[in-house]
Amino acid sequence: MLSRNKKPKHDAAFALVVTLLMVVLAAVIVVGLLANASSDRNTAASVADRYKAEIAAETGLEAAKKALSAISSDGYSRTMNDHFVVVSSPDANGVPYLFIGCAEDPNNDGKSDYAKPAIQYFPLYAGGQTQPNLAITSGAAPTPAPSLDASGTIAQQVFGGKTINYPLLFATAPHSTWQQKLQTNWQVLSASSATAEHYRFTYWIEDLDGYIDANVAGNLDDSSTKHIRNLGYNPNELALFTLFNPSLQSDDGSTYAKTLVANHTLLFTPLTTRVGGTAASADDIICTTSLVANLATDNEQSVIPFGLGFPSQGKPKTNLNDIIKNSPGAAGVKKIGNAISTDLPKFASTRKGGFDPSQDYNKTLAASFIDYADLDSDPTIGSDYRGIDLMPFVVEVYEMYYWEKDYYQNGGTGNFFVDVRVKTFVQLWNMFGKDITTGVFVFNDMNKAGLQFGPTGPISSFDKATVIDAKISIDLSKKPLTVNEYRAVLACDRLYTLDTGATTKPVDSKGKSSAIHIGDNSAPTKFDKQSSYDVQWNGISYDRPGANAPNVAAAPAIERNDCSLSKPGDVTMNGTIPGLRYTQSSGDAPYDLGDPRMSYYIKEPQWSSAYVGESAWGGQVYMKTNVDTKGWLAGESRVAGWADSGHSSARGVTPTASPASTAQDPTTLGPAPTPEPSKAPARISNDGQFHSIAELSYIYDPFQQDPFTKVPTSIQDVDTTWRDAWKNGFNASSAIKNKYGSHSTLRIGRPEFKDFDTDDARAARLLDLLSVGDITTNSVSTRGLININTASRDVLRTLGAGIKIGNLNKNDVDPLIQGASAGSNVYGPTSAGASISAGDAFADAVIARRTKQPFLSTSQLAQITATDKNGNKDQPFFGNPDQWLNGDGPKVETTTSSSPGTTPPITAGTVDWNDAASEQYFAKIFNFTNVRSRNFRVFVTGQVYAPANGAQPERVIATANKVYEVFLDPKRDATGAISSQTCDVKYAADLPY
Repeated sequence: MLSRNKKPKHDAAFALVVTLLMVVLAAVIVVGLLANASSDRNTAASVADRYKAEIAAETGLEAAKKALSAISSDGYSRTMNDHFVVVSSPDANGVPYLFIGCAEDPNNDGKSDYAKPAIQYFPLYAGGQTQPNLAITSGAAPTPAPSLDASGTIAQQVFGGKTINYPLLFATAPHSTWQQKLQTNWQVLSASSATAEHYRFTYWIEDLDGYIDANVAGNLDDSSTKHIRNLGYNPNELALFTLFNPSLQSDDGSTYAKTLVANHTLLFTPLTTRVGGTAASADDIICTTSLVANLATDNEQSVIPFGLGFPSQGKPKTNLNDIIKNSPGAAGVKKIGNAISTDLPKFASTRKGGFDPSQDYNKTLAASFIDYADLDSDPTIGSDYRGIDLMPFVVEVYEMYYWEKDYYQNGGTGNFFVDVRVKTFVQLWNMFGKDITTGVFVFNDMNKAGLQFGPTGPISSFDKATVIDAKISIDLSKKPLTVNEYRAVLACDRLYTLDTGATTKPVDSKGKSSAIHIGDNSAPTKFDKQSSYDVQWNGISYDRPGANAPNVAAAPAIERNDCSLSKPGDVTMNGTIPGLRYTQSSGDAPYDLGDPRMSYYIKEPQWSSAYVGESAWGGQVYMKTNVDTKGWLAGESRVAGWADSGHSSARGVTPTASPASTAQDPTTLGPAPTPEPSKAPARISNDGQFHSIAELSYIYDPFQQDPFTKVPTSIQDVDTTWRDAWKNGFNASSAIKNKYGSHSTLRIGRPEFKDFDTDDARAARLLDLLSVGDITTNSVSTRGLININTASRDVLRTLGAGIKIGNLNKNDVDPLIQGASAGSNVYGPTSAGASISAGDAFADAVIARRTKQPFLSTSQLAQITATDKNGNKDQPFFGNPDQWLNGDGPKVETTTSSSPGTTPPITAGTVDWNDAASEQYFAKIFNFTNVRSRNFRVFVTGQVYAPANGAQPERVIATANKVYEVFLDPKRDATGAISSQTCDVKYAADLPY
């Protein structure tokens, strides 16, 4: 519901000022009558005239306050809420005229039934006109349309032979430019008669939240003299040094920023940024044009923005941190899932593709939101969702069948029995950028394979056997699984005693024990289609092969080749590779690339993989024989080819021979590659909260879409098709979407997939529905935030400059990213061939976007575009390698089969960025932005004048030029809701003529 309140107090103040003006007029008459001397009379008249002009200026201030409150005709303040916006609409001279955009109630009933768009824009300058649906329906910014008063004049003044349009605050641009070209209108106060003195005022309002607050920005957090910009959570990271020297990519301590940071405690008022500087110097000009200080702050409630089509616009966002602390589990999943479904009803249906219909896509995301940040590593699981926490994933499953005891008679049945031991070896992968130091892993081998004793002998199956189970629980607290570590473990060890059902010993033609064939439950010489497995972490079942497991009656979860044991003591290996192998031959789709998170959802059965030549232990899964000899295109878990690509790790050890006994197993193969922590592809926090809503970009996206519209002919084709799916889209006519799985996270801060890049399905839209603010009031501080609708190019450039991609926080490390300075010194897109700061391209992209349409939400930053290095216009800006115009950006990491080995061959001189690094540039800007302002500078001129009368021209009697710093100050109750609001004057001063 639109927030409303009683008529604000400053309406009464406005009336009071007019009353005082009448009292002053009476007093002036008395003064004139009592004056005795001519000089005394002239002095008194001058003082009185000046006082009258001051009163006119005060009246102008009250009018400006009323404009800032956007008072409606029935006395309600349209800005007494946390969803209004402040936008700039420059005229042909570049003069920024401000408007406040407020949600309107078309039925005037106070209900949330606002049609899109439902924004009206109210001018913040005297004489401006309200603009309906500013730049939303029309697609263009409005031109200020002054309604002139009866005299047809504007605020032009002539003093001492100098003509200006407004009193100057500073003699330097942009103020000198703006204030000499402003066209605001006189607002004429009533007079007692046509020949009496007249009074008028005019005002123009400037947005101080479009400046950098020097009291906040800048830090020396590395305990030295140099500024760093590291985490992206605190506005003190804004790189002041780039404002004073745009060519710097890192702080060398040489700029005036060092002085400002040292003097933080001395910056008492907005104008004290000039402390210690030289007047009119280059540094001083920067201080006056881009910096303010000590701005008032507020804790705004996080509400769903208006004008973007959300049914719940104006209502509080769903607070993830509150849910994580107070209602995790099923209740929290439901609340988050409902929040998405309510306001983005087509989000799941547009994105999920072949996603298992028994699973809820939005709830699945919600569960992972909780698991990303909560303090434990237990996955949040329900009947129709699975969250992903800090837990190991299975990337290889191989069973060792061992004929342990020959046929023997046991008991009084007279039947012959046989003992077969099955050891299950799995390869675990910690794909997260954090060690797994606690938790218990259990693998339950659901073996239902059939056995045939001899070529025509009786048939049984493992699920009919008497089982002695050597229970194996792998406690990772005893030996942690480090970042990006692959580890082969013995996960299950069972002795099966099988009744052959025969009263005679199964023998071959030579009288020796007949071979045991292992395969299909009813026909063991065919594929095993009945078996499956279940993976548990801390007692919670969280992984399985395929959406039909463990019920495989309708379709198999795995399909393993049949195998045989020829004699007692024989050993054979048989296995599958989750997330990678779902086809029998190389030419068949799908071309999945080994992300084990997807195996839970893919309905296509995991296909059998040979032990020799197709398994790889202790490192990245690599089906060596199939890739190198058969030319398979999807024969390894190439992270570099994922849709959200990263760095492929060293390949695991490929066995050269099958085990001859149970003493030989994958856990003894070596030497295994050393884990490469810098190449971990996934991110997780587990510290109890989200620090930024932009961290949603780390959440696994379980969509199932087919990107291949044509058959790939090379490994590079497969990788490029996945990586360029955001450009090319998915195969809409594909009948096999459910055979594919995503190896992608929510794309927030990098180009959205083409098919999802709509208001219904864009992942960045979640930023408008979910919050991570204070859990009591659901609020966030406005300290240091910059209004992207009103900030100048220099301020925007500084907002986007000095960000070192690759120098991330503890959960987001990518030291392998390569740029111009060999390794980690990559800062962001810059203009071609120019040695300028990283933020120029960002600033230009923001200005181009807001010129066409103002930002109604900071989430819309994710949609800004620019011309890329190939000359293509309107291309996604954030996370797009083609926006790195000067060649300093990331290249494509390319894996080939030309030089097979234990390490993926990489094209010389090229290193890709990982997913976290690619989205980092957006996140480190987003957290410091706003579309709303509460700090303003008001320029007011009040005049006493004699109107033209016949041949007598208009004559100005007295003028008062004033500047005020004001704060639109909401008074909030314990819940954070606004109960009242005032427009407080924080600073006032006279301006010269």
